Amino acid sequence: MRARRRFLWVLAVAGLLGLLLGQMLREPPPAAPGTARAADSAFVPRDDPWASAEAARVYLQRHPEEPAAHKALQLGYQQMQRLSELPAVYAQLLEAWPGDERLRYEFGKALFLADQHSAAISAFEAILVRHPEHQAARKLLGLTLLESGQPARACELLTSLVERDAQTERYLGIACVQSGQHARGLPLLERTFEERPDLESGLFLARALLGTDQSGRAEALLRALVGGPGEPQLAMRELAALYLRTEGPAELYRPADALYFAEQANARGAGCYDILALAYRAHDDPEMAYAVAELGASDAAATQEVRSRCAALLQTWQP
Repeated sequence: MRARRRFLWVLAVAGLLGLLLGQMLREPPPAAPGTARAADSAFVPRDDPWASAEAARVYLQRHPEEPAAHKALQLGYQQMQRLSELPAVYAQLLEAWPGDERLRYEFGKALFLADQHSAAISAFEAILVRHPEHQAARKLLGLTLLESGQPARACELLTSLVERDAQTERYLGIACVQSGQHARGLPLLERTFEERPDLESGLFLARALLGTDQSGRAEALLRALVGGPGEPQLAMRELAALYLRTEGPAELYRPADALYFAEQANARGAGCYDILALAYRAHDDPEMAYAVAELGASDAAATQEVRSRCAALLQTWQP
């Protein structure tokens, strides 16, 4: 349950890492600056993930610039769910080729894939000091900053790219919204949602709409997301929060609807004790609101953000 809730909250904070992994591993970035060495034979991936990864590791010891081998190595460790071990593999390769820029970039990517964000940021920043034009490192640095909770810096890095593909536009829009630049992120997210109307893009588009005083459009979008594929509890949570907003249109302040959607979201594992407690409070049930906030503040399976918010509510509501 803890892992599932953590996955749900990552969607609302940073964006879908699984989607990012798939695109990164199947679409190799431009080659980093460096001296290429002629391969004695082309690398051929194997069907078995471990065999393919091991063959790629051996091959890269002789030819560290080969994109197909890097892809096979990373994809193999992903399929085996052993991404945490990938940086050590690249560290060994760097011992043999300490000056190879392609390996340095792939090492940074391995750190990112292993969720070692601080080390990945340092690795990509070092590459950009030596090669400011390295667009692939710039892009991954921006995505790493976004994943590590630095959306303003991520927005700056992603904006500076010479060219931006649809994936980069999507994460730039998310970075803008997370850093409070809703008007800037709105057109980016509108385009990406039109091209691929998935849950994550829709949730951040709804936040951009709310940030630009378009509550009616945000409500319509969230209601559509509740009935769509994916994890509807995330849209339910956002919809409950929208119905508790007192600064929006009066017709959208609906405590009863907020309570309904908050209960539905929490029952489906969203862990939104803070929103549920506020909904009970707005629905004139302070005792239940206090009890829910107590549960949220002490539930180890809840996110740190939710526990902190519930603790703050308890301080405010002290009898």
